[in-house]
Amino acid sequence: MADNTSPDFEANFAPQLLGVHSASGAIILGGGVNFEPVFRAQVNTALRSEDWASFAALMTDPLRDPLPRVSSISTPIMAMIAYDDFAFPAYALAEAWQALPAATPRKLYLGTGGHQSPNNNGENAFRANWRRQWFDRFLKGVANGIDGGASITYAVTPSDLSQYTSPSSNWTRKTADAWPPEGAHEYRLFLHQGAQLTPFAPTGPETTESIHQTVAAGFDMDDVVNGGFNLALVELNIPRRTLSYDSAPLDSAIEFAGDPRVRLSVACATDRYQVRASLWDMPPSGTARYICGGSYFVFDDAPAGPNVFEVHLNANAYRFESGHRVRVQLENLQIHQPPVGAGLRFGPYIHAFDLEVRHSSTELSWIDLPVNECQAIVYGAPQLNSQGCSPSLSTSGSPSVSSAAPFGIDAHNLINNKSGLLFYGFALRASPFHGGTLYIDPPLRRTALQNSGGNAPPDDCSGAFSYDFNARIQSGVDPSLVHGARVFAQYWSRDPSSAPATNLTNAVEFTVCN
Repeated sequence: MADNTSPDFEANFAPQLLGVHSASGAIILGGGVNFEPVFRAQVNTALRSEDWASFAALMTDPLRDPLPRVSSISTPIMAMIAYDDFAFPAYALAEAWQALPAATPRKLYLGTGGHQSPNNNGENAFRANWRRQWFDRFLKGVANGIDGGASITYAVTPSDLSQYTSPSSNWTRKTADAWPPEGAHEYRLFLHQGAQLTPFAPTGPETTESIHQTVAAGFDMDDVVNGGFNLALVELNIPRRTLSYDSAPLDSAIEFAGDPRVRLSVACATDRYQVRASLWDMPPSGTARYICGGSYFVFDDAPAGPNVFEVHLNANAYRFESGHRVRVQLENLQIHQPPVGAGLRFGPYIHAFDLEVRHSSTELSWIDLPVNECQAIVYGAPQLNSQGCSPSLSTSGSPSVSSAAPFGIDAHNLINNKSGLLFYGFALRASPFHGGTLYIDPPLRRTALQNSGGNAPPDDCSGAFSYDFNARIQSGVDPSLVHGARVFAQYWSRDPSSAPATNLTNAVEFTVCN
């Protein structure tokens, strides 16, 4: 069975602490719910014999999978779950919640406060108040308004680890009516050779990396089941193998809310293998911070050789700060990550395999982050100028077809008293240009010339440009700048003392919003 999503339903079986994906039979670990002994015995028999057809039949029994019946629920529903819940994936609840009939009263909270996730006093109080109001509304008939307004409240996971784990910390909450929130844009970063993660697709063949799983002689699923899916036992006999891909330090913060997805192009000589994909924050300190993850299993029905699939990572709302790196990590085992404690989330695949991860112009691998489309994201590397400075971009405000507030695109560390301009286009590209990199795919639009100002001669790096892009959007001078247009912009300026006599900043991308 091929599992082309992470689990959307989990059933936990004691004492084995076992769970499954209802459609694919992927083995998931959880705990706490006892099922009838006959059913547990049937599951264990299927596992020990690797009878995946019988295993899938047990798990897809309509009496054990509630998702198909969700669309008929009319009872008012309030649902709450933690992003970092060991037992249940938050995105699965969000998926089921959105399948409710439109007329069913509903409230969904996504944040913290469940199983091994950190407890937080403020979030716990918020949840408790919600419960009281919900019961007052639908059991006592109190018109308190809890069933009105936005149907989703989600907390943004603090990026600072001490704030994340502190019960007394304050978490930012936001609201939406869909998950991911309305106006999400899939911000894409591509996997490259040399452990790199960039916004640019590979342009040719690249060296591949491999996940090489080994299994100790004689170790099989019978040992896994009899050992209660013990993590130490599994890792002793099936060592964890890891591949990591890191972005350059971010030039601006990136905040996402939703379910990231990793798309992988792979090749494997066998038709049974497992891939764990996870998302990490790498601050300048170098201490990796786990954010979310998911797994993909292939059992028998995928052809040996090239294969393309998508790994659905768990839901979260998180902000990568400027200067941090984004990391995508691939492994052969799914471990529930710190800071809440390690544990085996999915049962292991107990056969050896060599999985080749590919990334080239014809075999692409990437991660998509659901960011707010209006969020401006600075990318690329600026060109070093003749004074040894790296001119860089920053933004302020939001791009809008209607707001009276400016959306500033600014450049700093420019050569003083030189002319330049902002140019933009509607597609991303990275190509050499006069000693720098052009990050916009032609045809290019150009604004009027500006002077960088700054100190009186001689040349230094005191120059700067500033441009209110909202004024251009709303002027109508470019009919392509309409609501929903994705824009890529970059500054060009004179630098007579350099060999190319010109200079380029890095670039910024954004969507024109209301």
